[in-house]
Amino acid sequence: MATLGLPLVYLMTTLTRTKTFSFKAPRELDDRIEHARAVLGELPEEQVLRELEMAVLRRPQLLTRTSNQSELLRTMVQLLVAATEKVERDRVNGDAYAAAAAERSEDESAFTRASTRAAAHRRQRDP
Repeated sequence: MATLGLPLVYLMTTLTRTKTFSFKAPRELDDRIEHARAVLGELPEEQVLRELEMAVLRRPQLLTRTSNQSELLRTMVQLLVAATEKVERDRVNGDAYAAAAAERSEDESAFTRASTRAAAHRRQRDP
């Protein structure tokens, strides 16, 4: 079947009735959605799903108190975008913390050695 250059996901059978859904949101959400869409495939799926689930569990009223389909869609999109951003931010911060931990200064290393020795002496003294 020819796809007219479109990804297969965009093709719908002519037997399926369709409806266009839309919602109003702040303009900045457009950039955030596009960025989330671009990085979503690079992030661990289970972490994004866990963050999305946690966001819904923390504030279920965001979904349960929506007054119409548009508000429900907007809220779900905002929660997914926020979950994606959090996982991405956590990954960047985690990498930065790991790099910082790997580059311990001589003072930090000396302190660790001294405290380890002191702890060992205490264990030998107080069995």
